[in-house]
Formats: sequence, C-alpha cells, structure tokens
Amino acid sequence: MHRITKYWYQLIKKYYASILFISVIGAVDVALSLSTITLSKRLIDTATGVQSGSLLTVLAIFSVIILTSILLDAIISAFKVRFNTKLVNSLRSDIFTHLMRAEWQKLQNFHSGDIMTRISSDINEIKSLLSGTMPDLVAILLKLGGGYIMLYTMDAQLALILLVLIPGAIIISKIYFKKMRHYSRLIKESNSKVHLFFQESIQNYGMAKALRLEGMFKKILNERQTDYREKIKKQNILSLFSRGILSIGFSFGYLLVFGWSAYRLQQGEITFGTMTAFLQLVNTIQAPALALLYTVPTFISAYTSTERIIELQNLPEEKRSGKGILLPDLKQIDICNVSYSYVNSKQILKDCSVSFHRGTMTALVGETGCGKTTLIRLILALMPVEKGEIILRTETDEYQASVDTRVNFSYVPQQSCLFSGTIRDNLRMGKANATDEEITNALQKAAANFVFQLPDGINTMLKEGGRGLSGGQIQRLAIARALLHPSPVLLLDEITSSLDEETEKDIVQSLKQLAPEKIIIFVTHKIQVAAACDYVYKM
Repeated sequence: MHRITKYWYQLIKKYYASILFISVIGAVDVALSLSTITLSKRLIDTATGVQSGSLLTVLAIFSVIILTSILLDAIISAFKVRFNTKLVNSLRSDIFTHLMRAEWQKLQNFHSGDIMTRISSDINEIKSLLSGTMPDLVAILLKLGGGYIMLYTMDAQLALILLVLIPGAIIISKIYFKKMRHYSRLIKESNSKVHLFFQESIQNYGMAKALRLEGMFKKILNERQTDYREKIKKQNILSLFSRGILSIGFSFGYLLVFGWSAYRLQQGEITFGTMTAFLQLVNTIQAPALALLYTVPTFISAYTSTERIIELQNLPEEKRSGKGILLPDLKQIDICNVSYSYVNSKQILKDCSVSFHRGTMTALVGETGCGKTTLIRLILALMPVEKGEIILRTETDEYQASVDTRVNFSYVPQQSCLFSGTIRDNLRMGKANATDEEITNALQKAAANFVFQLPDGINTMLKEGGRGLSGGQIQRLAIARALLHPSPVLLLDEITSSLDEETEKDIVQSLKQLAPEKIIIFVTHKIQVAAACDYVYKM
C-alpha cells in the first residue's frame, strides 16, 4: 500500500498545478450547484407569496449560473484533453526509457504482450485516476459536505437522523474494496493473457495456417475469453449487490425526508419552498455518497494498474557510467575461463577460453545448445558472467566487458529484425548520419543489390518485421545495417542461415575485405563459412 500511495504522491506532486486547476473548477461547479438549491427555495417561496421579491431577478440569476456552469464544463473538457495527452505521453515515455535501460535478462521474465497491455491500458487507468477520479472525489466530498451543512442549518434534527446511514455505508465499502481489489487483479491478468495470445497468433499467423492450427487457436482464444468474461461477471455481481444494498438504504432515507418534510409542511412549520430544498439537499447528499461507492472500482482498478506499472519500474537498470567507451584501436578480446548457467538449467559454458584478434575472422561452431549465442550475449554484457572474465584490450589499456563497452559491437542476431519505416530509416539505425553513398556501399557489401531494383530504392517503405521481403533479403539488410555501425567488432550469429550459397560466398568475401580493420566473429553451423575464417573455435 505504501509504495502505491508514494507513486501517486509523486505523480500528484509533478502535475499538481493541472490537478489543482481541475479540482478548483470542480469546486466552483459544486458551489454553483448548491446555490441553485437556495435559489429554488426563494423562487418557490416568492411565487407562493411567502417571500417578497422579483421572480425575474431570481430567474436571471438562475440563467447566469446555468450558463457559467456550461462554460466551465467546456473549459475543463478542453483542458482535460490536453492534460490527458501530456500525462499519458509522459508516463509511457518514462516506462519506455526505463525498459530500454533495464537488465536484459530480468526483462525476459515478462511477455511482450503483457508489457504492451501495461503500457496501454494500465497507464490509461492511472491517467483516469489523476485527471478524473481524484478531482471528482474533491468535488464529491465538497458537495457531500456542503449539502449536509446546508441541511443542518435548515433542520439539524433531520440532518442528524441521516447520519445513521453512514456507518453502514462505511462497513459495506470496506468489504467491497477488499473483494473488488482481488477481482481487479484477476481481471487484468486474464485480459493480459488474451492480449498476448492475440499478439503471438498474429505474429505467427503464417505458421498457424501452414500447420492448420486455426481451429486450435480459436478454441484457446474462446477459453481465455471465457475466463475473462467469468471474472468480469463475478466482479459485476459483487458490484451490483453492494450498490443495490446502498441504493435501498438511500431510497428509505429519501422516503424518510419526504415524509418528514410533508409532515412539517402540514403543520405549517416550513414552506413549500423549504420542503423542495430539503428534497434537493437529500439528493445532493445521497448522489455524492453513492458516487463515492462508484469511485471505488476506479480506485481499485487504478491501484492494481499502478502495482503492475511499478513492477516494470522496479526492474533493475543496467549499470552504466556514461555514453559508452568506444575503442577504435581495439586489438583483441579475451574470453578467460568463463562459465555460465541459466536459471534451473544445466551449465551452458564451463571454463570457456578463447581470443579474438583484430584483422581476423573467427568462427564459433558446435552443437545446438552448446553456448555459442550465450557467449555472444555475455560479450555484449546482456548477462553477467558467473565465473571468469571478458576483457577488451587496446595497445595500452584493458577493459572488462560491460554495458559501457557494448558500443564497440555491431550485432546481427539469428532472427534479424527490421522496423516499420523506409529501408533508409532502418539502415540509419546503424549510423544516424549515414550518407546515401555510405548506405549504397553497405548494401553492396551485404549483397543486398535487390534494393536498387525496387521502384523507390532505399526509400521503399517496409511493413512490420520486413513482411513482404524474403528471409534472405531481411538478413542482408540487417547485415548492411551492421556494416554501417562504426564499431570495431562484428558479431554475426548465423547470418547466412537464410542465404543461398552464392550470396553467402559474396557476403563472406566482402567481410574478409573488412577484416584488417575489425574483429569479426561468426556463429555458424555451415562448413563453408567456417572454412573461410582465419580461426575456428569448437565449443
């Protein structure tokens, strides 16, 4: 509970001016609403001759209040649109920045679909809390308190009788809050499972079609949606039951006030205008009291969403000292007695020792699961070395592999990734200020000459993940991007797996021409690639 309230406090502190503005406008609107009760009493008493005065004057004041209220609603609606956009963008930017800096291994514990649900729906819940529920709560409390004070000044005895309903409402609310929080958590988890299933299914729809899994996928989706629906149903039953009990209680309260007012009117103790004011005040008190209960699900949902966002924020960040340590004169990389085991898994690497030298190409070969990709991840400092050390050496200095030394590596993974945008945009992720000449040169070295045959060339728009291109074309573009990166080391993990022999030969030959300037490390199963390297290390 403490960490949630602390998080909310920090957000309120950051955006207090905007939240205060919304709250103040809400308070003014409440004051206008309460003033109409007094005006209604005066209008009726004037019309019935109990009180002297001008009906036109009262109606004019009424008109001003109504128009002012409409104007305030328009102002606050326009302000909320801007504030909500700013708030959501800021929250998402903060989470995204943190995720980019989080430890790679810890982040793997979260499914990407679940992360997307948290960044979208959970942040929207927090936004609704700050810009809607909290300011609304201020208005509700002011309306409840103001209405009760007005009723007390008119009839203290009646006001005290209505207080009897409050303890019961508090008890129900406490039970309601506890159970609703439990259901809210279950609903969000269930909803995340539906979202991640959609994401995985759409990303791999080609395989689903090839394996004729449409029926199975439909069944799985139905099961997950049924689970989500049942949890919503249980929460809704609890909500309806709790609201029903309170509504019955408040209805009896209204009936009590109505009867009491009618009795006093019959006795000549109050005017018809006062009776009307009593009934309006009871509604003014009961409506915010019910609204308080209705805000409970919103608070609970925001509470649960905040818990899920904090889980992401609590991911430890990588330890870095600055922008990175670029070593243009990097001479060699030494892997010294390195061992590594994944959690609940056998040891992948044991006392691994190998050196990679500038001006050479080295092939890492071995059976699947022997630790080739794991070694690459350790060199990139994506995971901490359990035992041993990885050292980057220049002519005069040496550095332990770390987040700061990652800038020295240009990495092409097994599953090459392209982003939505143009080919030029994707390649400039390797070098932001790359000229067209440099891009052309990199494409040629990567045997990606097919780009020049496209109608729009390097300005061709790519679909998600490079869809529409062949696996080999995607891989060649990824290689070209790596070649543009101004790093002294190339880490190439099975980069020729989707290439034909001729294209593979061309790329390897191009890389050999770069070898005098770089350290090139191949992870490969292909004998031809290993044979073209200067050194082969069997793992």
